[in-house]
Amino acid sequence: MSLSISDSDSLLAQGVLPREAGILVVDEDPAFQLGLKTFLKEYVGFENVFVAADRREALELIEREDAIEVVTLDHEMPGGSGIDVMEALSPEPPRPLTVLMLTGHPSDELEARFCEFDSPTLHARHFLTKPIEFEKLEPRLLSAYEDLKNTPPPAPPEAVVEEPEEGAEEVAPTSIGGTDELQLDQVEQRLHINTSNLESLEEEVKRLRGKWRRDIFLLILLGLGLWVAGQFGLWAWLSPKWDNFRDGVKAKAVEFEAAFEAKRAAAGAEQEDSEISEEVSENADGAVTNDTVEESSTPAPSEAGSTSEAAESSESVAEPEPASPPEPAAPEQSEGESRSPGRVL
Repeated sequence: MSLSISDSDSLLAQGVLPREAGILVVDEDPAFQLGLKTFLKEYVGFENVFVAADRREALELIEREDAIEVVTLDHEMPGGSGIDVMEALSPEPPRPLTVLMLTGHPSDELEARFCEFDSPTLHARHFLTKPIEFEKLEPRLLSAYEDLKNTPPPAPPEAVVEEPEEGAEEVAPTSIGGTDELQLDQVEQRLHINTSNLESLEEEVKRLRGKWRRDIFLLILLGLGLWVAGQFGLWAWLSPKWDNFRDGVKAKAVEFEAAFEAKRAAAGAEQEDSEISEEVSENADGAVTNDTVEESSTPAPSEAGSTSEAAESSESVAEPEPASPPEPAAPEQSEGESRSPGRVL
């Protein structure tokens, strides 16, 4: 799609559409709907873009949305074909419409059948085959819209002209020059806005082209520099330096890993020492508690003495005195011994 402004006097040929211009995209493919909708809004200039996926939805939108004046119509759809839509709109659509059929299954018979619906209020003059090139679709859309606007509306039924009564005042015709000037000002303002937008787009395209060319030139220059460096042995000179650098990085990594492991081991040892000290302190606290309990259960010394004395006295009273052993009897003396007591044998 060209961004330059045509020399034609037609506003539509310059890509200028009325602000209220609306178009309906009737197609069952969501991806095609999204792509065509984006193209129509961003590049062609339609302010109102509607989408429908089948016959029923298309007819409802045409009946409800007064802004729709252009319709792109697929042929094969669920719930009815594109020809069914044309039959429902013919012969008198809700408003003048121009329809472009976009189909992936073209035939001479289908094209002739579609063109039969052409009338002053329902234009059926553009039959296109998918896949559609959007740049070629744009002039067809603008041409169809322009034909619709240039087609004179059908003549209304002749009205009965009543003769003015005698004595009635004649009403002077109202001038509409002010309205025409207002519409012309709006068109010129819209044309100025679109011209500014196109100029900014052209500048952006030029900038992107310059950046793309600059990037390509830098890549070529970089490749040439690398090739020249290889021819003069730069890679052979850099190879040992690169090996030394790589070995140094590996050694630093090993040292860092060893230091990290040492720190982790030291941290583990400190944690174990702290656990041991906590356990020792807990044991010491338990021992102190046990000693305190024993001291409280042991009686005082005075009480202990009196208690022992009482125990000894009770033992002395309770225990009987032991009997003295009997003295041994003296041996009997013989008569001789009794007679001579002083004789020693």
